[in-house]
Amino acid sequence: MKAMILYRDPQWVGGVVSFIEALRGHFSDTWFSEQYQIGLRFGSSSRFASLFVPLRDAFGLLGAINRSRPDVVHVNPSLNLASVLRDGLFMLALRILGKRSVVVFWHGWEDGLARRIGSNRILRGLFRAAFGYAGHTVVLASRFRDELVAMGFPSERLSVESTMFDGSIFNGLTRRTHDGITLLFLSRMVPEKGVFELVEAFARVKSKYPAARLIMAGDGPARKALETHVMTLGVSDASFPGYLRGADTAQALLDADVFVLPSYTEGCPVSLLEAMAAGLPCITNSVGGIPDIFQDGTNGVLLDGVSVDTVTHALERLLGDPEQLARIAEHNRKEAWEKYKASVVTRRIES
Repeated sequence: MKAMILYRDPQWVGGVVSFIEALRGHFSDTWFSEQYQIGLRFGSSSRFASLFVPLRDAFGLLGAINRSRPDVVHVNPSLNLASVLRDGLFMLALRILGKRSVVVFWHGWEDGLARRIGSNRILRGLFRAAFGYAGHTVVLASRFRDELVAMGFPSERLSVESTMFDGSIFNGLTRRTHDGITLLFLSRMVPEKGVFELVEAFARVKSKYPAARLIMAGDGPARKALETHVMTLGVSDASFPGYLRGADTAQALLDADVFVLPSYTEGCPVSLLEAMAAGLPCITNSVGGIPDIFQDGTNGVLLDGVSVDTVTHALERLLGDPEQLARIAEHNRKEAWEKYKASVVTRRIES
C-alpha cells in the first residue's frame, strides 16, 4: 500500500510535523509512504508569496497524484481558519480527481470556529462538502467527533485516535538521582499554556516543600515576561533551559518527578504522552483529547479549569503523598508504552 501524506517541510518545528515523521518512521513493511510537501519552505519569510502557496500546492497535488497513483491520501489539517481554507483547496483538488480513498486527520481544534460552523447552515454545508468527502476522518477527542456528527458527518466514517511518542528518544538514557522534587513544564511558553498560573502556584507551595524545584522548558513570546514574573514573586529554584528536543527532552523527563501542563486548550499533547512514558505523574487540564487518555487519580490530577488555586491544590495533592506518586508513576509508564508508543499507534492508523 502507498500513502501520500500532506505536510510541511520537516525542518519546521511543530507537533504535526513530528507526528507525521514518527508515523512514517514506524510504518510496517506492507506500506510505502511519500511526502507531498505543502506550505512555505523552511527559511522563507515572504508574506506575499505565502498568499499564493495554497493555490500552488493544490494545483501541484493534481499532478503529483496522477504521477504517483497513491492508494491513500492523508491530509492533516487543524480546525483554524487558515488551515480550513488551505486544506479545503486540497480536498477540492482530490474531489476533482475523484480520489475517495482519503484520510483526514484533524490535529487542532478551535472551539470558537467549530461553534461558528456548526451554528451556520451555509458554513456547515460548505465545510461538510469539502471535508465530508474524505473516506475516513480522525479526530483527537470524543467531543470533536460528536461535534462533527452534529454537523452531518456520518459516525461510521469517524474515529478518535491519540497522538504518539517516539520511544527511541529514551534509548541509552537513565534517570539521574537528585534530592527533592522536580516539577517539569515542557511546552511553548504562551499564556494559553497556563504558565503564569503554574509559577504562582509553585511560589505558594515552595514554603511547604522547600526542596522542590521547577523547570520551565520551552520557548515562546511569553518567556521574558514569565522570567520577570518569577523574579517579582521572589521564587527560587525555577529555571528556564529553553527549547529542548530529542535526547535532551527525554533526559529532562527522566530526571523529573512530576509533569505539569495546565493548558487552557489542547488537542492530544505529545509531551503528555512522553511524560507518562518516562513514568511521571502528571497534572493537566480537562480539555481536547486529554480526557480520552487521562483519568484523575489514575494518571495524576485532571484539573477542572486552570487557575492559581486549582494548580496549587493539584500540586499539594500529589506532593503530599509519595506512595501515590510511586503508584501513578508505574501505571503511567506501563500504559504509555502499551497504548501510545509510535509503533502501536501507527498500526491503528494503518488499519
